[in-house]
Amino acid sequence: MNILITGAGGPAAICAYKSLSAAGYNIFMGDMDPMSAGLYLVPKGQQFILPAGKSEMFVPFLLELCQKHNIDLLIPTCDVELMPVANNIEAFEAIDCKVLVSPVDALETCQDKYLLMEACKKNVQLGDYDLFENFLANPHFNNNWIVKPRNGSGSRDIFKVTNREELENLAHLEGKNFMVQEFLEGKEYSIDMMIDKNGKVCAAVARERMRTDSGVAVTSKVTKKKEIIEYAIAVAESLNLRFAINVQVIDTENGPMLLEINPRFSGGLSLIIAAGADIPLMCAENILFNRPVAIVADYKEIAMVRYFQEKFFDPSLFLNEEEHAPETLVLAV
Repeated sequence: MNILITGAGGPAAICAYKSLSAAGYNIFMGDMDPMSAGLYLVPKGQQFILPAGKSEMFVPFLLELCQKHNIDLLIPTCDVELMPVANNIEAFEAIDCKVLVSPVDALETCQDKYLLMEACKKNVQLGDYDLFENFLANPHFNNNWIVKPRNGSGSRDIFKVTNREELENLAHLEGKNFMVQEFLEGKEYSIDMMIDKNGKVCAAVARERMRTDSGVAVTSKVTKKKEIIEYAIAVAESLNLRFAINVQVIDTENGPMLLEINPRFSGGLSLIIAAGADIPLMCAENILFNRPVAIVADYKEIAMVRYFQEKFFDPSLFLNEEEHAPETLVLAV
């Protein structure tokens, strides 16, 4: 069976590659950057330079690529790729290629942090939040606040405000799709989950994010804190999510509070796999063979530190970005 994993330069793709290649699947890797490390984990002819996820060429290129190489399963691992792929599931299925992605409605909710909070507020406790315009018109500072885009990821355009003057300095953000959230303090946890195609939670493993680098956990440990896991499951059940999801929470003095949801494989998944929940393999076999997924009822409490690992090869094997320009729909083979 042939599996194509995109976002080959990211840790999520590497985690999926390690799991699925070890299980005997034939892995293809794709990324928009010809220097992405994951491209060089697979043989020549199974590496692809892709258009950007926002490009109009992204889906047509993937469709042609998947059809030409008889790809059985496509796994997008970058946030920007999820919606274009989900919106075209029928086109991929028409060429006998299944896709590991949640439904469009769930993705839309997860990608808009305000809508996410609105969707979850009936099922779990949340920190205070509001639309930026509402808060600007009627501010109160019993808490410190974070001003952030409703859409987007990473730390760009995120501001902490502690008083009215700092808030008024951000008045230019009005009408630009921002929101405010209560600034929360406590230990951060990620809960990696597998939800089968029928919506059943088959695995939920929590890990403490002890140290991060560029948003990815580099030092982490698995925990069996029941309250954290039950909270994450309740969050997931508020949405129509499927397959791999990652729920990020902060354990405050008032209990766990939701930070965000990544509706895809996470960059810290290697620790979860080592603990006993091989989520990439569970997802692949549920999708490809419609097999019932055995529930992971227990797992090991282990810790992880990360380090670089080198891959050596002949310089002539570097992919040439100009030669394989994606706009031409020429495949990098």
